Amino acid sequence: MANPSLLFMGAIGIIAWGLAHLFATKPVITGMGDLDRDHERILIMEWISGGFFLCFIGVVVLLAVLLVRPGDHSSAAICQASAIALLVHTVISLMSGAQTNLLPLKICPLVTGVAAALIFFGSLHP
Repeated sequence: MANPSLLFMGAIGIIAWGLAHLFATKPVITGMGDLDRDHERILIMEWISGGFFLCFIGVVVLLAVLLVRPGDHSSAAICQASAIALLVHTVISLMSGAQTNLLPLKICPLVTGVAAALIFFGSLHP
């Protein structure tokens, strides 16, 4: 790995953001106002799956850094694929959540985009 510090910062940051999603599920759903039961369930499912996805990506990057032997290029490939997945999530967030009036949804693309960049550039070999 070219820069494990960048990888750790990106991974820990995205895990923290994923945990924030998970712990904020109930307040976010409550803040959406009066929803019918089906819409409430869909929002809960999406909010939890989004938080789980972010945590999973962070854990995968941490495992790739901690468990793969130095010089093994598979770790870089895993981290780069994770960065691309975060970048896709960033684009989706820009096109949807960032268009709302909710501050956490407006900053989500920034957080995920920064984490994607840290992970991608941290995975590049010199």
